[in-house]
Amino acid sequence: MIIYFIKTVLLLGIFYALYILLLKNQKSFKWNRSYLLFTALITCMLPFIDAFSFGKSEEPLFPNNALSVTLDTIHIYATNVKSTEIQFGKIVFAIYVIGLLYGLLRLVLGYIVINRIKAGSLLEINAGRNVYFNDQIETPFSFNKNIYIPYSLKGKQVLEAILQHEIAHIEMLHSRDKVLFVLLQALFWFNPFVYLYHKEMELVHEFEADAFATRDIPTDEYVAKLIETVSNHQTPTLLVHHFFHHPIKTRITMLYKNSKTALLQQSIVAIATLVICIFTLGLQGIAQKNTQSKANKYTIKTHPSDTIELEREDGTFDMRIVKRAPDTLYEFADIMPEFYGGEKELFNFIMVNLKYPERESKNGIQGRVVVSFTVDTEGQLRDVKAVKTPTNGENLAKEAVRVVQNMPKWKPGKEKGKPVKVTFSLPISFSLK
Repeated sequence: MIIYFIKTVLLLGIFYALYILLLKNQKSFKWNRSYLLFTALITCMLPFIDAFSFGKSEEPLFPNNALSVTLDTIHIYATNVKSTEIQFGKIVFAIYVIGLLYGLLRLVLGYIVINRIKAGSLLEINAGRNVYFNDQIETPFSFNKNIYIPYSLKGKQVLEAILQHEIAHIEMLHSRDKVLFVLLQALFWFNPFVYLYHKEMELVHEFEADAFATRDIPTDEYVAKLIETVSNHQTPTLLVHHFFHHPIKTRITMLYKNSKTALLQQSIVAIATLVICIFTLGLQGIAQKNTQSKANKYTIKTHPSDTIELEREDGTFDMRIVKRAPDTLYEFADIMPEFYGGEKELFNFIMVNLKYPERESKNGIQGRVVVSFTVDTEGQLRDVKAVKTPTNGENLAKEAVRVVQNMPKWKPGKEKGKPVKVTFSLPISFSLK
């Protein structure tokens, strides 16, 4: 989880740097908006996409890497287990959840504020749009398909420019982008580039809306009205589009800026974005390949039949091949069962859930417990029992069995494409430090 979040910070930071260097000052609003949306979304998805490596792919010698009849020994230390209640990972997760809930709460409160304003406003239809006038509104804004205007501006000449601007936000579906970035801020509240992205997206929205408004209103007249209505008031929620909030100087400068084709910059950004995506997937492929290379290098072949010996009356023996019954318990299968998430997640599950018995810890009792169990065709763990227990380590064995019994479902093993029951042994070494 932490690795994923680190990747999102790095990727979004790189994409943001590209935008600032090559696109920010370009009058290519649709392109800039598309870039911000695409890179924000691809940053969220890229770490989840299956990694690949260049060249010929190789099938792993053993489908689930290190898992075999006897799993790798998991070492449990008394000092580690005692501290599980205040694990760093749990603290980090708790902090993340608090930030996430706060971000979602802001989203919900935004909707509530807008609905309350809407309920107490005077509704008028203007240019086919619902326009709500309310004396509690301090600055014009729009959200979804509705426009909200301070009652003090009703009937004023500047209202035409404001309505044209807000109608642009509605027709270009800018509210959809706003909601998306508020959700991203909730999910990735720790990522500073999410907030910078949101700020740049808002500015692009304003540029687009200004350009739309000046199609029907002369630029000089529009700018005069814009300056006339300058205000320091803030809008009631981060979900809405507001008329006065963004830097007026920047917007005016962009209105008078000559429109240039930014084909070269756009091409560089497009190629660079593609290269970054491929490079990221390539690195993930290398990491995955290195992980697989650490697995045991052997191949296990299984057969859906057994060879038996039959003794004749004359004392000689005859060899027969007998098919296994459907409920046969396999020691090996074509595809072995696997804990969801692999060996690493199996280790994490045991480390988090297993407690070193207090009496054994105080009395210096340690040793290796071997737990045997069967993964059935549904992935459930059956027949869990300790087959090896250290001297005076009965409680160690009970604790190991308890944790294995409480494991979630595994991916079931398969023989010739059909789920089968497979038996495992899991060594857990209890040690004192």
